[in-house]
Amino acid sequence: MTWPTQHGRYDAGSLTLQSGARLAGARLSWKTHGTLSQNHDNVIIYPTSYGAQHPDLEWLIGPDKILDPTRWFIVISDMFGNGLSSSPSDTEDYPMLVTIYDNVQVQRRALADLFGIDRVACVYGWSMGALQAYHWAALFPDAVERIVVNCGVARTAVHNQVFLRSLMATLEAAPQHIGNGRFSAEPRAAKRAFGRIYAAWALPVLRHSSRPTGRTASAHVRQPTFMPSSAPGMLPISAPTTCMTAIWARRCGRSGPACC
Repeated sequence: MTWPTQHGRYDAGSLTLQSGARLAGARLSWKTHGTLSQNHDNVIIYPTSYGAQHPDLEWLIGPDKILDPTRWFIVISDMFGNGLSSSPSDTEDYPMLVTIYDNVQVQRRALADLFGIDRVACVYGWSMGALQAYHWAALFPDAVERIVVNCGVARTAVHNQVFLRSLMATLEAAPQHIGNGRFSAEPRAAKRAFGRIYAAWALPVLRHSSRPTGRTASAHVRQPTFMPSSAPGMLPISAPTTCMTAIWARRCGRSGPACC
């Protein structure tokens, strides 16, 4: 079964970010699934998670899946820095910190300008997408009917920040790192190490267990199978600077207007 889709980039112009820095020529990538109702009352915002681009999220969309495009108008918004929206890889002088707050503010502008949407039925998010969902609810409580949060928090915990700092240190230790999250060449060895560190966090510990029991058995993935097919295999599509800027945004995640 097929359904209507659209995709494009929203030109947000020159932005003054939450940090006070400027992002010139900001572009927000997006894709929609389904048909916007006449009353604009069937909108679901589905923001991307860490390292993801909108094609990575589409597996949840379908008539028999979690997000039904025959009922809902689903808008996937690509985070700044993910390689489709404005990113360090294609934007000169890209600021090191573009916060979740910055992303959500532009997402709301894009909805209004592109589709005339001023209220959403739901924001559905996983991980950093969930962090964006919390921001939507906190910043625009009168415009958000509900949020669905999966594996997410309203504020990045100190323990999670320690983990993220270990990832940053791995990339910063690469000989190709020239400072401020920039690289003179692809740090392949550092990215492999980055992926192996991330793999331990990408799924719950029980999914790496050699003795799955009960309800966890169906989700069991052995380490030798998981490792090549998950984080290390994902990272080559992401520029290292993109990894770094996403980490900065995640480290500073807190719902509401305050910056880290």
